[in-house]
Amino acid sequence: DVVNRLGKIGLVSAYHYLSKEAQGHESENTFYLRYDIKNGYYIDHCFVAPEKLEKYSILDANEWLSYSDHVPIVVEIK
Repeated sequence: DVVNRLGKIGLVSAYHYLSKEAQGHESENTFYLRYDIKNGYYIDHCFVAPEKLEKYSILDANEWLSYSDHVPIVVEIK
């Protein structure tokens, strides 16, 4: 519901817009339950106007799981 509401005001999920993947069918993860690399989910989002979006990346889970169960995402906008 939130994705649809934000879409109505011109915002898109940066990840889904660039990857062309559908919501709920992500091939990458941003969260690892109990810090377990085998138990990952995509749950972190950044919504942006598509014309402002430059780049999107998810940092390496193997480097970040010692700090948090969420992996940072990096979004570059114009």
